Amino acid sequence: VTPYVGVEEIAALADVSVYPNPSTTEVTFEFASSNENVQVQMFDLLGNMVYNSSYTREVVTVNTSNFTNGVYIYKLATENESSTGRLIVNK
Repeated sequence: VTPYVGVEEIAALADVSVYPNPSTTEVTFEFASSNENVQVQMFDLLGNMVYNSSYTREVVTVNTSNFTNGVYIYKLATENESSTGRLIVNK
């Protein structure tokens, strides 16, 4: 018996390393496995999407040299799992 009605919990995307944080010119997302398509999205604090791409690799490097200094929210998602976090860009 679940205490919630109509709420489906989404599993967190496990074993993801994000480095360096803070970032200067690039950030690397390293996944434990890459057997699924992973969508990488990044947003500024106003909610504007500044990056959106999909990968099937275990290591993904995103160029942040065109980002302005500040805090960004990243969202990593597969079909069944997702994870969010904060990235600081400081050049």
